[in-house]
Amino acid sequence: MYDIKQYAKLAEKDEDALIQRLMASTKKERNREQNIHQAKVRELKKRMTTVDIAIKQLFEEKIEGNVPQSIFRKLMSDYESEQTKITTDIDEIEMRLQNAASDKFDVAQWINLIKGIIHIDDLDRITAVTLIKQIDVSEQFYENGQRQQNIKITYNFVGIIPEILEKSRSST
Repeated sequence: MYDIKQYAKLAEKDEDALIQRLMASTKKERNREQNIHQAKVRELKKRMTTVDIAIKQLFEEKIEGNVPQSIFRKLMSDYESEQTKITTDIDEIEMRLQNAASDKFDVAQWINLIKGIIHIDDLDRITAVTLIKQIDVSEQFYENGQRQQNIKITYNFVGIIPEILEKSRSST
């Protein structure tokens, strides 16, 4: 709740500066996500090529009489299922890549939402769902004898924006 209130204060104090910081931050996150998705697509396409080669080899072995019919059917079924899954996964990731490339994170909408909650003291479910897409909490670890935990918040419309508050804290 503290970070959300700080973002709301920043939005009221200097909306233009916050917009510029958000745009820079979300660009980095979008690029990182696109790189991850592109790597996954390359990996899946490589696997699809491997499966295609295995199917051809299986057919050759079947034709030469080296593979019994029951084993052939089982392996073909498995390969066909894997091909279907790979194709579905590739299509889904490529759609995400297209959406990420064509979508502009709606910073203005996020700022309007965040400014609207400046006077809220408790984060209720409706507000959390409106503002937050995902929260990742790390396992506990010890640093300098103190128990620590990392929390990463992904906001709707703007993604992960941790450095914005750090920059504003150091500039005030």
